Amino acid sequence: MRVKINKNLFFSLLVFIGFVISAVILVNTVNKIIDLKKQINIQYAKLDKLYKQGKLIKKIKLDFDKIKPEITLLDNALLREGDELVLITTLEKIALKYNLDQYISMKELPQNGIKDITKIPITVTLNGNFVDVIKYIKELEEQPFYINWQDINITSSVMVSGSKQKGRIAGSGVFGDETLKPGSVSVIISGNTYWVPKN
Repeated sequence: MRVKINKNLFFSLLVFIGFVISAVILVNTVNKIIDLKKQINIQYAKLDKLYKQGKLIKKIKLDFDKIKPEITLLDNALLREGDELVLITTLEKIALKYNLDQYISMKELPQNGIKDITKIPITVTLNGNFVDVIKYIKELEEQPFYINWQDINITSSVMVSGSKQKGRIAGSGVFGDETLKPGSVSVIISGNTYWVPKN
């Protein structure tokens, strides 16, 4: 009987040791699984964040591609530093085309150069036939550069019984004494030009 007890005790002890070893291995495995799950969740969160950033970058790129033509249009509409002569020559050509007397007054660009979009006031004073002035304004608005016209003042020139008379134009004193024609008007247009640095 003694041998049987020892065999049973030995077998029970062996089962107990196997159970303890299995429990230790199982607990270790469960802990490793829990750690791996945490790491997987952390990696998932990082990947999800990167995925969303990637989607955001793609969306930004698509949005940029949609507005790129408008940016180009705006970029072309702004005057470049150094293009003052181009602007004035264009205005002079339009005035000459419609037989208008013109005086342009524009503040100088900063001496130290333009660093960002800079607003420069401009005033154009015209004298001529009303229809020609309207054509001038229409053609001026069709130009590729952007001028924000804010004020327009149109006055008819003084005439005595259809004859020519000398007089001041719109009281501005800009032209001095000029010979006025029947149906002529004096126009003062003021606004702002927008300038960007030279590339």
